[in-house]
Parts: sequence; structure tokens; C-alpha cells
Amino acid sequence: MKNCLLLVIFSSFFITCSSGEDSAEADYSSFLSETTPQFNAKINGIQKSWKFGIPFQMGSGVNPMTDDPANSNRYLDFVLNEQSGNRYFFVRTPKYDASSLTEFQQVFGISKKNLGSYIENFFITVKDGDKLYYVCASSLSNKLEIIKTQEFISPETNLPSLKVWFKIDKINSTNCSAGDQFEMKDVKIIAQFISYKDF
Repeated sequence: MKNCLLLVIFSSFFITCSSGEDSAEADYSSFLSETTPQFNAKINGIQKSWKFGIPFQMGSGVNPMTDDPANSNRYLDFVLNEQSGNRYFFVRTPKYDASSLTEFQQVFGISKKNLGSYIENFFITVKDGDKLYYVCASSLSNKLEIIKTQEFISPETNLPSLKVWFKIDKINSTNCSAGDQFEMKDVKIIAQFISYKDF
């Protein structure tokens, strides 16, 4: 069976800055008002803040489960990657039927989700220089929470798109046999998906 991947890459020539002077509570409120795709986390005690814009580009992918165009089963990808390839953040949704409102809400509804190995869970990977971090096995301690979603028409593609605000309190590599060891805390993500529903 041959799977196809549709990948849309965006680039930007804008530089974004943040003052970093707000309190933790104010930062969270500020994050919910942000719209720029981004990845923020403290990894092994070091803060990482990556945003779409120089030097980061972003891509949205669609992975159908079969070659049949009438089959709506799929999983979606989002990547925020440095143009040099030295750093990137990648998230993949669980498999779901995009023609089903129920399954769509199970994946993208406001709630906590299992984070671990795909295809049944949300899956993330982070590359930071020579370090590669996987969340590769689901457990009760590995949770990702969707706290906001927004449907809109992408100005880059003029296509319907779904923006999702995620947060993760804390995860680590305890259950991983691949990649580098890590502890990741205070994770805030804004991802953008395409072809997210067929209804």
C-alpha cells in the first residue's frame, strides 16, 4: 500500500521579539493571544523559543492511510524548522477519520490527549543541534493538552487551516530507547494544520 504525503512549506521574512518581562501568569495569557506558529519549552533546564519567521520556516503535511481519495482516514503533520536544518520541532496527530465530526473532536477538542508513539497518539520530535529528542512511548505522565483552536483561511495558501494551541506541563525520556535523554517543561506550542476535516 502506498501512502502519499502532501507537504506545504511556508517561509517568512519577519523577525518577532518578546520582552520576556512578564510574569508566568501574564506569559500564559500572552501566549493565548499569540497567532504566530511557535515552539517554546525548557529542555534540560535551558529555555527554547522558536517562532515562524527568520530563520524558521513551517510546513503542514497530510498523510492519507490509503490511495483511495474517498477514504478520509489520515494523520496530520506540522513542522517548524530552521532553514539550516540544525533545529526543528515536529508534531503528528493520531490517525482519525476526517469525515467524522466525532473523531475530529476526539483529536482536536479542548482537552488533554495521550502523547507517545504514533499512530494512536500525538507524537513529537525535537532536534536541537546534535541532540534529538523523541517522545516515543505513551504513559500516564505523558499528556499534551489542547487549550484553544481556530479555523481560518491561510493567507499563504488561501486554504482552510486549523491553528491549535497546545501545552505540556512536563515530559521526559524515561520510556525512550532512542534519541537523547531529556526533561521538557512548560511547553507551549502553536501549530497549523491543513486538510483537517472533510465535512
